[in-house]
Amino acid sequence: MKKKDKVRKAVPSNYVSNGEQRNVSYGELAELENMFNEQVKKFRISFDSKEERDEALFDFTQQYINGNDNPKVNYVDVYTKGSAASGNPGVTVSNTELNKAGGPPKAPIQAIDAVKLTTIEQHLNNGRLGQAMLELENVVNMTGDTRCRVALYRLLQYMGGNSGNNKDIDHHVLLAAKNGHICSMNLVYELFISDIMYWGRLSDILDPEGVLTYDRDHFKNIGIADIIDALHEPDSHYYNAATAEQQAAKLGIKVPATLHRNEFTFINKQDQKLLKQARGFMLKRDKVSAEAIYDKLESLNPTYGAFAKSLVYHSLEEYDKFAENVKKGAELGIVTHMYILSAIYRCGFGGVMKSPDVADAWFWVATQSDDQNSSGLETLNFYDLLPLKFCLWGWRHYFDNP
Repeated sequence: MKKKDKVRKAVPSNYVSNGEQRNVSYGELAELENMFNEQVKKFRISFDSKEERDEALFDFTQQYINGNDNPKVNYVDVYTKGSAASGNPGVTVSNTELNKAGGPPKAPIQAIDAVKLTTIEQHLNNGRLGQAMLELENVVNMTGDTRCRVALYRLLQYMGGNSGNNKDIDHHVLLAAKNGHICSMNLVYELFISDIMYWGRLSDILDPEGVLTYDRDHFKNIGIADIIDALHEPDSHYYNAATAEQQAAKLGIKVPATLHRNEFTFINKQDQKLLKQARGFMLKRDKVSAEAIYDKLESLNPTYGAFAKSLVYHSLEEYDKFAENVKKGAELGIVTHMYILSAIYRCGFGGVMKSPDVADAWFWVATQSDDQNSSGLETLNFYDLLPLKFCLWGWRHYFDNP
């Protein structure tokens, strides 16, 4: 047999535990990986892909967790059919497979399945936290699955991440937020990670009623049930840009040709004069005359009219008219109104029929319409126009407290 016909491939060790599971630190994990690399180099074990190497490292680490103080990279010599060992070119098999029937070593995880999730859940329920952590890390590294990533950072928090400086937790929270997990967006804000105002505004729009809010105190006192819940979260807890784009196309909602990310793009001196007159009537509590001026403003400048009237009716708590003008503004290209309209449809505010699909569509259009500085989102924050977040300095407050 020629030497070039043989390579060494890692296979599962099948090490049997004594029934106890070790919890391992990140320092121990790093040392175990160094030991693994030394053995791979010493025995000249080869891998066809990163996934194959990760599977072997996972098996190596699991040996230590299961009680083996001297874990080994188990390997076999693999021959190429078509060499002196066989007459069938192009397929690789191990030397053990040449002598007995049976399938090849277990393939690396390519996607999450129910069996894997059930196994992780059993580890969590039975207190095998180190094993659960390693399996979650393996899944996250190989598939990028966000539900497992959320479960992983919650587990890390449960296992001692209360210092507030755990960079691994912060890393996974931010990645989960970027992958559309709404609860993680709120948690970015709570934990002071990255641009907190940006993520706080997004979570307010995608969860205007605060159903998915995860406050800091809760996170510091997280439980096993919270970790398991992450594995079963419904799609409604996530924003999926690809799906939202499809919904926008299906509903015929498009990015307007002209876009306005703040009021300076559509206001002029004449508008300011009319606005001053309207405010004068409001100060006199003459709402009818003020509305007539706002209507005149809208007839001369529909875009600014919709924007100004949305502010007025929001502060007056006339939310049906508020929603009506937000919709007008969104269709006229006001990016701030696109975000608000998404929140309105998400919670069925102002008499609007609740529709997660329409909400996602408008959120997608808003993100496509905004600039790199998120100016439209910033304008929304400045005017505090989100549903369920009321302006205390609005006209209703003035009328009630002269």
